Amino acid sequence: MAYNLYKQVDKVKESLEEKGYKKDIPMVVFRNEIMVMFGMKNLTAVEWIRNFDRVKLIKVDKAGRVNFV
Repeated sequence: MAYNLYKQVDKVKESLEEKGYKKDIPMVVFRNEIMVMFGMKNLTAVEWIRNFDRVKLIKVDKAGRVNFV
């Protein structure tokens, strides 16, 4: 099954906001959220995070914190 990155990032954002994460989200929390929401393994989740970053849906800083654009 193919997922549209642009539609899925909103679901991740909403879920994390419900859990109290709005800004400077630790990479571990972000990755785990993707893994749980979409039933992915670690490697697939990392690939998705890279894709989110490539298409400028998120910004990952050098400290490994994630922010939505």
